[in-house]
Amino acid sequence: KGGMEKMGIPVLFLNKDLRICEANSSLLSLLKCNKKELLNRKIYEIFPQISEKKLPERLEIEIGKKVFLLLIIPFREEFIAFFIDITQEKKKEKKLREELALFSAITETALIGTFVMENERIIYVNNSLARIFECKKENLMKKNPLSFVFSEDRELVREKLREVEEKKGVSFIFRGLKGKKRKVIYLKIFLSLIHEEAPKIVGTLMDITEEVKAREERRKAHERLNRIYRATIEAFGKTIEARDPYTAGHQLRVAEISCLIGKEMGLEERKLRALEIAGRLHDIGKIGVPSEILTKPGKLTEEEFDLVKKHPVIGYEILKTIPFNLPVAKIVLQHHERIDGSGYPYGLKDGQILLEARILAVADTFEAMVSHRPYRPAHSVEEVIKEMEKGKGKKYDKRVVSALLIILKKGLLAPLFSDKRNSSPSFYCF
Repeated sequence: KGGMEKMGIPVLFLNKDLRICEANSSLLSLLKCNKKELLNRKIYEIFPQISEKKLPERLEIEIGKKVFLLLIIPFREEFIAFFIDITQEKKKEKKLREELALFSAITETALIGTFVMENERIIYVNNSLARIFECKKENLMKKNPLSFVFSEDRELVREKLREVEEKKGVSFIFRGLKGKKRKVIYLKIFLSLIHEEAPKIVGTLMDITEEVKAREERRKAHERLNRIYRATIEAFGKTIEARDPYTAGHQLRVAEISCLIGKEMGLEERKLRALEIAGRLHDIGKIGVPSEILTKPGKLTEEEFDLVKKHPVIGYEILKTIPFNLPVAKIVLQHHERIDGSGYPYGLKDGQILLEARILAVADTFEAMVSHRPYRPAHSVEEVIKEMEKGKGKKYDKRVVSALLIILKKGLLAPLFSDKRNSSPSFYCF
């Protein structure tokens, strides 16, 4: 009993009748009393929480604003009672209970599925998750979580579960299995790591199946429209070629040359798309030019050429009503303008002309010159290059001409003319 004072915690001794026969100063200080007030009194008289009928081995009791764990240990024919302060532990426990209650209250009313995993097992799920998988909550917690994942996506889920411990949080989309029929659904999930000492993973999950289906339908609809769109453009092109058979394939080759030049110049995808469409349709305005003029083998009169020069404007009027969401009509309108103002229909200069129209002008001129016409034979590539060099910085944009020469040297244009009659042999070895 003499060692009781050396202990840092409150201690008392009880005899076999449960009367207090000794208490240390720590207990007296805690109870704010002296030893005479305690000795020979029954312990349940001092601590009403203790039953008269049975002495507990352990009991939590409150003394003042503190909580103690009372441990009562038999010692010979007596008992030793230790008072261990667990106030802080009880505060933490209370806080954790409050947090769990709040977490449960939030998740149980949420529309988003929520779960908690520990050691690769699900230890908590909310009602929304059970609804998403059409499965009882207890069954979700009994089974392996991967059994609710589509077989082809299980390795992805395993990988992401490993990643979450490194990155603390990951988000991804995978396919799950729903209900007794194991229907495949698309799910978006966010995983986060909590309590690193005893790692737990909290996941929130949404069923995005309808969103994925809608996106796929939009994609298919877009593809259908694209096919119709391209077929319409091709039909326009064939309409012109039917009226001017000597330029068959001209528009398609101009479109391809324009895109090759544009890529060499580093144009963005949107501008390349506009170039392709404008190239395919740049001569659509010739539908308003009499066919006898288009197919005339000799030199055109001034009046006939004036009619031909109207085709960019006619083309513009046709194309401006089509919702390309690209400046296709304007490119077609300007493809015969020249940077020195010598072009038509408006005599625009340099900065007034769209870059795409400058590219189309060079591609159109090049293709026309290396191609056979009823009124003249095809020019050699060397002759065309001399013409381009001569007009560079005057009629034609310097950067565009330089890009054309580069793709020529790379041999990128040869395939476009491989099946075209009367091509200059020197074209392929330039």
